[in-house]
Amino acid sequence: MKIVNDRTDIVSRKRFPRETLLRLVIKDDKLILDEEKTLKGRGVYLKKGSGKDAVKKGSLNRYLHRPISKEEEELLEKL
Repeated sequence: MKIVNDRTDIVSRKRFPRETLLRLVIKDDKLILDEEKTLKGRGVYLKKGSGKDAVKKGSLNRYLHRPISKEEEELLEKL
């Protein structure tokens, strides 16, 4: 049995290998980058460079079930 380690990019809704995506997690009510991809909690996967599009489309609000702050928007624009 083949193990598939793909995750869905929330902006394009396409599947990519987990290693090629960035993972963002809500921890202590703050959005942080999960570099090790091991933190517990609600997380989302994004392709590099699509943070701005995620904010613009409202994808993060929808998947994280909460609004995104201005500080978090600035973090995403750098990704």
